[in-house]
Amino acid sequence: MKATLKNFKIRKVDTKDGKQFEMLDYTCDVQVNDKGEIKTLKGSMGTDYARKYFAYCGVKTAELINKTVDVVVSKRKYENAAGEERTITFIKYLNVLNTDGSPIIMSKDSNPINF
Repeated sequence: MKATLKNFKIRKVDTKDGKQFEMLDYTCDVQVNDKGEIKTLKGSMGTDYARKYFAYCGVKTAELINKTVDVVVSKRKYENAAGEERTITFIKYLNVLNTDGSPIIMSKDSNPINF
């Protein structure tokens, strides 16, 4: 589904082992239903993958702010501190659009078989 990318932010994450890595958090305005209701949803990806993906697409993150992108939305259930079950909606995948409006999806294989 189409969304408007609002911002990027880099966040440092500490692991249980005491190591640190970075995540690229982003926010998008997404039309969530046929009635035109817009919700601001969040998503994240590792900075190493983000660098590789945006280089593959040939764009910089600053160029994507307020542009239309393609997102895949997902839901996850969790239990809060009071023991109530809640559901959160988040962006699972973010894809840049090419000139004809279709999402650019990077192949998982660096050496795809082509015969």
